Amino acid sequence: QLENLLRICLQIPKLLGECDSFPDENLQITVDSCLEKAHFNTNGLSSSSTNEISLSNFMDWMSFEPQPLVWICVLHRLSTAELSIHYVRCNVCRITPITGLRYRCLKCFNFDLCQTCFFHGLKARGHKLSHPMQEYWTNSTSSESMRGFTTIFRNKFRSKSYFKKHARLGYLPV
Repeated sequence: QLENLLRICLQIPKLLGECDSFPDENLQITVDSCLEKAHFNTNGLSSSSTNEISLSNFMDWMSFEPQPLVWICVLHRLSTAELSIHYVRCNVCRITPITGLRYRCLKCFNFDLCQTCFFHGLKARGHKLSHPMQEYWTNSTSSESMRGFTTIFRNKFRSKSYFKKHARLGYLPV
């Protein structure tokens, strides 16, 4: 049933011409990863001998953003970001406030970009395109701002090779 649900969910990206990003061949692998997360064995039976996945196990699995469903999370972030207003100034085009996605440099102190400047690869005052960026799709809280400050401070002492070596995947690979 999960494979059928995934197949139905993938109809939207297929209608948008993104079928190459989410091939049907990966569905069984995705289902297997969900069953593995729910502690099922290879025969599809759990230790409790039921064919059901608990809601908590399913939600835990969804939090890893499995590849066939990663577009749902991205769509949610984009739709939420459309209405999001960030009361900061873009350091390139000087627009204030930034509406939509906001990008903050994790190496330069207090450097923010609007999504237009970010997507066009624009830069200013010592910022380099190789610097790691944090995407904000909602207004940041004071604790997030403090965490961002400590990250910037730490990243000041890290080399470019560190960021290449410690690249992270944003979704659960197939």
